Amino acid sequence: MSNKFDELLTQVGTGKWNLLYFITACYWYILIPPQVLSGVYLTPLVNHTCLPPLLEDPVEISSDSCSYFVNNSSSGEAEEFPCTEWEYDTSVYTNTLTSEFNLVCERSYLRATYQSINMFGTTFTCLASGYIADRFGRKAVVLVTHLTYATLGFCISFASNFSLILALRFIMGCVGLPTIYILALEVCEIKHRSVVGILIGLPWAFGTMAWGGVASQVRDWRWLQRCVILPFALYIPLLFIMDESPRWLIVRGQFDRARRVLQRAARWNKTQLPSEEALNNLITRSLRIINFIFSLNHFHLELVFYGLSSAAPTTAPTLHLHRARRPDGDPWILLKRPSSIASEEVAHHLGIRAQRIAILLLVFIPQ
Repeated sequence: MSNKFDELLTQVGTGKWNLLYFITACYWYILIPPQVLSGVYLTPLVNHTCLPPLLEDPVEISSDSCSYFVNNSSSGEAEEFPCTEWEYDTSVYTNTLTSEFNLVCERSYLRATYQSINMFGTTFTCLASGYIADRFGRKAVVLVTHLTYATLGFCISFASNFSLILALRFIMGCVGLPTIYILALEVCEIKHRSVVGILIGLPWAFGTMAWGGVASQVRDWRWLQRCVILPFALYIPLLFIMDESPRWLIVRGQFDRARRVLQRAARWNKTQLPSEEALNNLITRSLRIINFIFSLNHFHLELVFYGLSSAAPTTAPTLHLHRARRPDGDPWILLKRPSSIASEEVAHHLGIRAQRIAILLLVFIPQ
């Protein structure tokens, strides 16, 4: 059915109907970097100074500001006590998760937990996304999961308990399914599919750089979270305008509904829909294997990509500018744009399968 349906898409053509899916997918990939990579600006390492209790008369404060020493009147020796309150440097941020929930010293591991728990949630996404999209449909999954994603992101900005924030971050990782990517490719003509597949990922670089720009202007983590979640208000209506994937509808035997979707596509694209017999003869197998391989590929990609992105502040002169990457810093974000365009040419001449295999072979190049 794959070849037959691709021929059908070719007859339907490329126009405003396909462009709607492409724009929606691109907009999604602009919006998610501030959520996936939020730990860079919401839980940064903040300079802090230990504040001993007023009743204590400390002799010395440790260099890491995690403890202080008080003379013991009976033994005459200095006794060490852990710090419970700190004064935070507000020259960069007025308020962060680090300062509000005291994520320093013994609790400093929670800064990494904030970032990694979202990635842990995506582990379940990779395992289940193909089955869920095949079982319930592309549009239904995109609509429910992305609406949930936006709602949870907004709720985080009002949470007053750090454990609750971690729980919300984990659920966001679980519902951040890449189904919109699959949906956009399934309605795309085969001759444009490799180009569209690569270009959809390109807005991620712009969203990542814009994230640094917004964070440089909004210095309170709650308002920063609200500012980057607000654009979802423009994204959600687009999901209601889109149709279900006609490929999935045909796979599930919903031919009447698939016919209506394709008629709408032909009307938007100002083309002629083939005869009904062409639709009735389409029979296919499940696309779960393709979705599984796609998710597995994303698992390896995120392992490297997000790792580099999370560690990037340590290689940049300033915290905010590391997202845009100037010539004196690591230019990997800027390189993503031309590399995405170049990879399209490679995929066009060698094919997607050869391109992916070549990328995986790069890991065997010695340092």
